Amino acid sequence: KLWRRSLFTGHGVTFPDMCFEDAAVAVPLLYFANKVAVVPYRGYYYTQREGSMIACHSVQNMDDYIKSVAMIRNFLEQQGVYGRYRRPVVLRGLAVMACNAFDLTAAHAKQKDYAGLARNLSASNAALHYYLGRFFTPADTKTPPPNVLAPVRGTQKEGNK
Repeated sequence: KLWRRSLFTGHGVTFPDMCFEDAAVAVPLLYFANKVAVVPYRGYYYTQREGSMIACHSVQNMDDYIKSVAMIRNFLEQQGVYGRYRRPVVLRGLAVMACNAFDLTAAHAKQKDYAGLARNLSASNAALHYYLGRFFTPADTKTPPPNVLAPVRGTQKEGNK
Protein backbone atom coordinates (compact mmCIF):
# COMPACT_ATOMS: atom_id res chain seq x y z
CA LYS A 1 0.00 0.00 0.00
CA LEU A 2 1.17 3.47 -0.82
CA TRP A 3 -0.38 6.39 1.02
CA ARG A 4 -0.18 10.11 0.33
CA ARG A 5 1.70 11.81 3.19
CA SER A 6 -0.97 14.51 3.47
CA LEU A 7 -3.48 11.86 4.59
CA PHE A 8 -1.35 11.39 7.69
CA THR A 9 -0.29 14.97 8.33
CA GLY A 10 -3.59 16.59 7.40
CA HIS A 11 -5.70 14.39 9.64
CA GLY A 12 -3.38 13.50 12.51
CA VAL A 13 -3.27 9.81 11.57
CA THR A 14 -0.34 7.94 13.10
CA PHE A 15 0.68 4.31 13.29
CA PRO A 16 0.14 2.92 16.78
CA ASP A 17 2.96 0.93 18.35
CA MET A 18 1.40 -2.52 17.94
CA CYS A 19 1.01 -5.43 15.56
CA PHE A 20 -1.80 -5.16 12.99
CA GLU A 21 -1.28 -1.40 13.01
CA ASP A 22 -1.97 -1.33 9.28
CA ALA A 23 -5.53 -2.57 9.89
CA ALA A 24 -6.15 0.15 12.47
CA VAL A 25 -4.72 2.88 10.22
CA ALA A 26 -6.14 1.82 6.84
CA VAL A 27 -9.72 2.69 7.79
CA PRO A 28 -9.02 6.35 8.67
CA LEU A 29 -6.77 6.76 5.64
CA LEU A 30 -9.37 5.34 3.28
CA TYR A 31 -12.07 7.43 4.93
CA PHE A 32 -10.13 10.68 4.39
CA ALA A 33 -8.90 9.83 0.87
CA ASN A 34 -10.55 11.69 -2.00
CA LYS A 35 -9.82 8.82 -4.35
CA VAL A 36 -8.25 5.39 -4.30
CA ALA A 37 -6.33 3.80 -7.15
CA VAL A 38 -5.85 0.08 -7.55
CA VAL A 39 -3.25 -1.21 -9.97
CA PRO A 40 -3.11 -4.75 -11.33
CA TYR A 41 0.66 -4.91 -10.78
CA ARG A 42 1.99 -6.94 -7.87
CA GLY A 43 5.12 -5.15 -6.74
CA TYR A 44 6.08 -7.64 -4.07
CA TYR A 45 5.39 -11.18 -2.96
CA TYR A 46 4.43 -12.05 0.57
CA THR A 47 6.39 -14.83 2.18
CA GLN A 48 5.80 -16.16 5.64
CA ARG A 49 8.94 -17.02 7.53
CA GLU A 50 9.21 -19.03 10.70
CA GLY A 51 8.93 -16.77 13.74
CA SER A 52 7.08 -14.04 11.83
CA MET A 53 4.22 -12.13 13.43
CA ILE A 54 1.65 -14.24 11.60
CA ALA A 55 3.41 -17.56 12.31
CA CYS A 56 3.83 -16.77 16.01
CA HIS A 57 1.02 -17.63 18.43
CA SER A 58 1.87 -14.67 20.65
CA VAL A 59 -0.65 -13.46 23.20
CA GLN A 60 0.55 -9.91 22.49
CA ASN A 61 -0.19 -10.35 18.78
CA MET A 62 -3.67 -11.63 19.62
CA ASP A 63 -4.25 -8.69 21.97
CA ASP A 64 -3.19 -6.31 19.21
CA TYR A 65 -5.60 -7.99 16.79
CA ILE A 66 -8.43 -7.26 19.26
CA LYS A 67 -7.19 -3.67 19.65
CA SER A 68 -7.29 -3.13 15.88
CA VAL A 69 -11.03 -3.90 15.91
CA ALA A 70 -11.56 -1.47 18.81
CA MET A 71 -9.61 1.27 17.05
CA ILE A 72 -11.58 0.81 13.82
CA ARG A 73 -14.89 0.96 15.68
CA ASN A 74 -13.73 3.96 17.69
CA PHE A 75 -12.74 5.90 14.58
CA LEU A 76 -15.99 5.16 12.73
CA GLU A 77 -18.04 6.15 15.79
CA GLN A 78 -16.14 9.43 16.11
CA GLN A 79 -16.88 10.18 12.45
CA GLY A 80 -20.55 9.35 12.96
CA VAL A 81 -20.56 6.66 10.24
CA TYR A 82 -20.37 3.40 12.18
CA GLY A 83 -23.94 2.47 11.24
CA ARG A 84 -22.98 2.53 7.57
CA TYR A 85 -19.97 0.24 8.09
CA ARG A 86 -21.25 -1.91 10.97
CA ARG A 87 -21.53 -5.13 8.96
CA PRO A 88 -17.91 -5.27 7.70
CA VAL A 89 -16.61 -4.28 11.14
CA VAL A 90 -18.63 -7.03 12.80
CA LEU A 91 -17.43 -9.54 10.19
CA ARG A 92 -13.84 -8.49 10.88
CA GLY A 93 -14.47 -8.91 14.60
CA LEU A 94 -15.84 -12.40 14.04
CA ALA A 95 -12.75 -13.26 11.98
CA VAL A 96 -10.54 -11.98 14.81
CA MET A 97 -12.55 -14.07 17.28
CA ALA A 98 -12.03 -17.20 15.18
CA CYS A 99 -8.31 -16.55 14.65
CA ASN A 100 -7.79 -15.84 18.33
CA ALA A 101 -9.62 -19.03 19.32
CA PHE A 102 -7.28 -21.05 17.09
CA ASP A 103 -4.11 -19.20 18.13
CA LEU A 104 -4.95 -19.18 21.85
CA THR A 105 -5.67 -22.90 21.74
CA ALA A 106 -2.34 -23.55 20.01
CA ALA A 107 -0.37 -21.33 22.42
CA HIS A 108 -1.95 -22.71 25.59
CA ALA A 109 -1.99 -26.35 24.46
CA LYS A 110 1.74 -26.18 23.82
CA GLN A 111 2.25 -25.34 27.53
CA LYS A 112 -0.69 -27.48 28.75
CA ASP A 113 -2.17 -24.32 30.31
CA TYR A 114 -5.85 -25.17 29.92
CA ALA A 115 -7.07 -22.93 32.75
CA GLY A 116 -5.26 -20.04 31.07
CA LEU A 117 -6.86 -21.02 27.76
CA ALA A 118 -10.35 -20.78 29.24
CA ARG A 119 -9.53 -17.42 30.85
CA ASN A 120 -8.07 -15.95 27.65
CA LEU A 121 -10.84 -17.27 25.38
CA SER A 122 -13.37 -15.68 27.71
CA ALA A 123 -11.44 -12.39 27.85
CA SER A 124 -10.97 -12.29 24.07
CA ASN A 125 -14.64 -12.96 23.38
CA ALA A 126 -15.81 -10.48 26.05
CA ALA A 127 -13.59 -7.71 24.66
CA LEU A 128 -14.74 -8.32 21.09
CA HIS A 129 -18.39 -8.46 22.13
CA TYR A 130 -17.93 -5.10 23.86
CA TYR A 131 -16.09 -3.50 20.93
CA LEU A 132 -18.74 -4.74 18.50
CA GLY A 133 -21.80 -4.35 20.73
CA ARG A 134 -24.32 -1.63 21.37
CA PHE A 135 -22.85 -0.62 24.75
CA PHE A 136 -19.51 0.43 23.24
CA THR A 137 -18.46 3.95 24.23
CA PRO A 138 -15.98 5.67 21.89
CA ALA A 139 -12.79 6.93 23.50
CA ASP A 140 -11.39 10.41 22.88
CA THR A 141 -7.87 9.08 22.46
CA LYS A 142 -6.03 7.58 19.51
CA THR A 143 -4.02 5.24 21.72
CA PRO A 144 -4.84 1.54 21.61
CA PRO A 145 -7.03 0.13 24.38
CA PRO A 146 -5.38 -1.90 27.17
CA ASN A 147 -4.41 -5.54 26.84
CA VAL A 148 -7.07 -8.05 27.82
CA LEU A 149 -5.17 -11.33 27.54
CA ALA A 150 -2.86 -12.86 30.13
CA PRO A 151 0.49 -14.43 29.21
CA VAL A 152 0.56 -18.19 28.69
CA ARG A 153 1.88 -20.00 31.76
CA GLY A 154 5.38 -21.32 31.22
CA THR A 155 6.42 -18.72 28.63
CA GLN A 156 8.28 -15.50 28.90
CA LYS A 157 6.16 -12.35 28.95
CA GLU A 158 7.73 -11.10 25.69
CA GLY A 159 7.01 -13.14 22.55
CA ASN A 160 4.75 -15.87 23.97
CA LYS A 161 5.38 -18.51 21.30
